[in-house]
Amino acid sequence: MEMITSLQQNYYMKLQDRGFIFAGCSFTFGYGLNYYYHDHTEDNGTAYGHISPTSPQAHLLYQYSKRFSNKVANHYNTFHIQPERVSGSDIVNVEWLTNLLEGKDSDFINYSNFKTKDFHTLIFQTSFIDRNIEFLYNKIYKENGKLFESLDEAVDYLHGLETKDKGFIYNQLIKLTEEKIKQVCNKFELDDINVYFINATDCYKNIKHIKDRTIYIEHNGKKYFCIDEITDDDESTRIAFDTKFFGNEPPHDFHPSLDMHHSIYKSIVNTLEGESN
Repeated sequence: MEMITSLQQNYYMKLQDRGFIFAGCSFTFGYGLNYYYHDHTEDNGTAYGHISPTSPQAHLLYQYSKRFSNKVANHYNTFHIQPERVSGSDIVNVEWLTNLLEGKDSDFINYSNFKTKDFHTLIFQTSFIDRNIEFLYNKIYKENGKLFESLDEAVDYLHGLETKDKGFIYNQLIKLTEEKIKQVCNKFELDDINVYFINATDCYKNIKHIKDRTIYIEHNGKKYFCIDEITDDDESTRIAFDTKFFGNEPPHDFHPSLDMHHSIYKSIVNTLEGESN
């Protein structure tokens, strides 16, 4: 059993039985961690893909138990909530957090039963900025009649732009998305909830509101602003390159590895307990 340190005890006292809120994309959801389950094969020996309603329940529970959000909550012997479905973009997560604040129920959870005083800390994992392209065009270029029927259609359009136009679009995306993130996070902070960020990419590295609240991820003795920086240095932190665990034929999945989730979990704990002194 893990020994409770004085720093951990200090943070226990600050929590006062309140829980965590996690918002993020498939990284926070734990996509791909089911591959690490000891029996991750069908009867014919082929590997299951991502978790679905037809996947074995044990695989689903294993994935949940190993993702960094669950590990942080378990570390402090408390609860956490996060989107019950994968939230692919920062804007979708802003909407989910807004619904939580306003007590709007979902198909799975009665958010109206929660109060902000039930929570102590919000950890927002920012995702890839181009996933917000649909939001940008629906807000800015609506007058031109350019609306997208799907996220894929919007992203394809972005990738087809000239470099100079693409830079303009990215800057607009960062500006508008950051404003939305800041608005909703300020509301949580006004309710005495601590707000932190874990970042998938470096797109918000120059945004003070996010940078000042970022939990730098410790991995192999170095600290990183975002997950992409780690995978550039150590590609084995992606499932598809984790040959140490899977051998020469890892699953074709580019989500964070089991080791990466552990690094994120430990970095969150170290940051929280370091600030509780």
